[in-house]
Amino acid sequence: MNEPLHVYLFGDQTSDFVPELRELFKVKEGCLLGSFFERTNIALRHEIAKNPREVQETIPCFSRLSDLLAQYASDTKAAPILESTLMTLTQLASFIRYYGDNSDRSRIYPSPPGHVVLGICTGLLAASAVASSSGVADLVSLAVDTVVIAFRTGVQVARMKDHVDGGSEFTQSWSYVVSNMESDTAMSHIERLSKSLNTRQDIPTISQPFISAIGPSSVTVSGIPRYLKELFGSTSVPQCKASPISIHAPYHAPHLYKESVIEHILGDLTTGVSRARLNLPIISSHTGQTMKGVTFVGLLRTALSEILLKPTRWDHVLSIDNTSWNLSQYSSCAVLPFCSNASQILAQALRDRAGVTVEVHHAMNTRDIHPRKTLPAPSGRPEQSKIAIIGFSGRFPRRIVHSFFGTFFITAVTSTERCLPTASTLRPIMTLQEG
Repeated sequence: MNEPLHVYLFGDQTSDFVPELRELFKVKEGCLLGSFFERTNIALRHEIAKNPREVQETIPCFSRLSDLLAQYASDTKAAPILESTLMTLTQLASFIRYYGDNSDRSRIYPSPPGHVVLGICTGLLAASAVASSSGVADLVSLAVDTVVIAFRTGVQVARMKDHVDGGSEFTQSWSYVVSNMESDTAMSHIERLSKSLNTRQDIPTISQPFISAIGPSSVTVSGIPRYLKELFGSTSVPQCKASPISIHAPYHAPHLYKESVIEHILGDLTTGVSRARLNLPIISSHTGQTMKGVTFVGLLRTALSEILLKPTRWDHVLSIDNTSWNLSQYSSCAVLPFCSNASQILAQALRDRAGVTVEVHHAMNTRDIHPRKTLPAPSGRPEQSKIAIIGFSGRFPRRIVHSFFGTFFITAVTSTERCLPTASTLRPIMTLQEG
């Protein structure tokens, strides 16, 4: 085909979403993006109000989503909750901005064939919403509920973090990427550490490190921060480079979560959301193949299972299963990352495995966020209006034309008139005073 295969990549929480979301909040034009932010703000406030007091006290006070971002920091107790929430918000806002509010309307919402969606960890939530929408207007409705689901997911992982290790500092990482190591080797080191810990103190199974992601030449080991530091700070793991990543709660942990948690997170989705159907193929970050699920709710259920119960398998994703990707029909490919650090890795795998020409297009750069326009388009937001409508009523003697009355507003002049006892002896006294 002459047209390239478009791959929409939604990354995990290791990507820094703060600068991009800050820029998106500055966008003045674009009714769809503004509507998404306003509806999400209301939905989140309602969701927070339904939570117990200990959760409500964790979340900073906010009246707008931009206030929530301004108060966000990775060293707070709310970090696990806000990270998943704001990351999903950024990804969906970027996508809505890119396809719904582009200035020349040259971009059409993706439709099959020729479009594939891939989500990694919490990026699967935004990916599920995009894959289940047939247009940007549909996406806005699904996106609001998706951000709420991301918030609920954050609440669950934050609770599990406190349950497993409530004493760890908020800034400490729960995951380390270990390069040049296979999963079997990593498991042997983890087992050796667990035995060593058990000789000194009784460590329950839920507190032991575990493998949360597997790549072609690396693994991600997750667990309680102090145990990870002991594991990678010892001589028992020689000749490996372990780097902490910005994950502040346990994910991909089947020994910590149950299937019932997924149903609790899904809760009572709206009727309109439950009727949404799959529109685009979405690749699983666990199997590397097309995810099974006909409805949006079904996709979310599978996504939450991969986020909480299954490890991310980059080795499967980067093997590029041709049955799922259908690359044999294309000679070129365009990768569009949304809050992802892995676009170049994916692009190289597509080149090596499929032999196609691959380009990476960063959808949300400064040029796209702030399009060149001589006059801003109307946003529909009252706080950004340039006009104030003033109504007036009352008597204004001897001046029938209302435009004269308006001059008193403009010049800030007050008018007074003294009335005598009877109307027949009324003698007007006009005084003008500068206001």
